[in-house]
Amino acid sequence: MGRVVYAFPASGKTFLCKKNPRCIELASEDYHWCNIEKSESGKGTYSNINRDWPNNYLNAIIEAKRKYDFIFITHSGSLLCQKYNIHYDLIYPSLKCKDEYILRMEKRKNNTEFVQNMKQNFEKYIISCKEDNFADEKIELDLNEYLEDGIIKLSKLNYSPLLEKFNAANNLITTKNSTNIYRKKTKEICEKQNIKYALIIFNNLFLDYLIDNNIGIEIGRFYSGSDYSKIVLVDKFLISSSFLGGPNASALMEELAYYGIKFFLTIGTACNIEQNNDFDCMVIKKAIRDEGTSLFYKEPSLYAYTSSYLNKFLCDELIKNDIKFYEGTTWTIDAYYRENLDRMKKRIQQGATCIDMESSVWCSVAENLNLHFSQILFFTDIIKKDNWYKNKSNQEIKYDISKLGLEVSKKLVKRLGE
Repeated sequence: MGRVVYAFPASGKTFLCKKNPRCIELASEDYHWCNIEKSESGKGTYSNINRDWPNNYLNAIIEAKRKYDFIFITHSGSLLCQKYNIHYDLIYPSLKCKDEYILRMEKRKNNTEFVQNMKQNFEKYIISCKEDNFADEKIELDLNEYLEDGIIKLSKLNYSPLLEKFNAANNLITTKNSTNIYRKKTKEICEKQNIKYALIIFNNLFLDYLIDNNIGIEIGRFYSGSDYSKIVLVDKFLISSSFLGGPNASALMEELAYYGIKFFLTIGTACNIEQNNDFDCMVIKKAIRDEGTSLFYKEPSLYAYTSSYLNKFLCDELIKNDIKFYEGTTWTIDAYYRENLDRMKKRIQQGATCIDMESSVWCSVAENLNLHFSQILFFTDIIKKDNWYKNKSNQEIKYDISKLGLEVSKKLVKRLGE
């Protein structure tokens, strides 16, 4: 959604909007009056009120918020925003800029009445801007500054902390000083047996099945809040189960990497946003980073990538197992109820064919720690004709895909060893 900005007259709205197509100027007179003269000299000379005023102006602001990054409004617009609880920012000149602004108005040929009003009331208008308690942010322009300068200041003022450059050299908590009581024992086992590969699933019950049937042994635990996931040793690799979401996913990968794991395969479920009925699953080539955790591992970018090296082995094994798959792009989002339709359509244009909650995080952690990571996603729900449908329950598919991951992992470990 775009930001609404009440920009002071002669601050440079028209110039900036011509320069940047993501900005739009909504002059209140275009909505307040009928048959207006579209010129600077005509400002303040209108008489026939539009019968749709002020609803037409309010609707224009709301609609523009969906289409533009910045929407520049007049004082009338700010009053409407106050009345209808629409957030807006305010950019206005310093009191010392009076002569400069009067000169700008004269140069752009504002009519005499408009300029005279500004000469008489400039101080009053600026004080009212300073005392505006409804605006979210207020930016004061200095001499020789324009609206474009104010937008830069506004953007810096509201720069998300997630976009600050992250320095991992001085982390307060690391895998080395964490309080997990299993860590030393687990690391010793992995180093002694030269374990380099891990399979991550989303099924704690399958880990219990492996242990109960003497297929694997528990050698550690990964804790998340009040719950934990077992770390199970099977043959020459580890299996563990991840909890949902980027923070849990990244922490589990870091834990396993501390034990010496260099190759990761994850297998799970996702929501299909294109109908690929001819395929059983998708092998991830890249993930759209619509979440926050990956920004602690990788500089801001649209995509994060899986390992082409490990993907080649994985695809070979899927072909041998007669698994119908395709390689594609997933959209990773870390908010449960925020899969927005407009946002999804944009992600489809960027290549996404499914939605998940961890992939871009794992890609970014793997790149940061110099690991190899691949992922298979099966579909348990679908977006069809702009609606969401559940086509399979997780319980129907969880055991089968966990077993598949186990069998594929056995072969991958052997091939990687060779």
